Amino acid sequence: MAEVQLSRELSVESTRDFVLSALNSFLFTSFVEAIMLKNPFEDPVQRRRLIGYGFVGAMVIAPFLGLLLGAGVGLLVMAVALGATSFVAFDLLPTSPVERRVRVKRLGIVCVTLAALCLIAALFVW
Repeated sequence: MAEVQLSRELSVESTRDFVLSALNSFLFTSFVEAIMLKNPFEDPVQRRRLIGYGFVGAMVIAPFLGLLLGAGVGLLVMAVALGATSFVAFDLLPTSPVERRVRVKRLGIVCVTLAALCLIAALFVW
């Protein structure tokens, strides 16, 4: 009788251990997949969104940096923001509708021109 109960306990324990190890393995795998760092620049939409956030942040912080650290620093930050905008515009060009491509291309050219002017002005001011 003791042997039958011992074998039942062993089978219950081994089944429970198997279920727990399988569950832990699944949870660990899901956790690792969830926290795995993916390159945000692989997806074009995510890339544009992140660069857009950088643009907005740079445009907001440029005047304050200009006041605190000098006009040269503000102009450099503004040039980076305009460069990011032109990158997004030229990156968006192949996927934009045909009727908007001319406007998007002009936007990119204007932003590159303004970024170059900001860089030149920053060199003179600094």
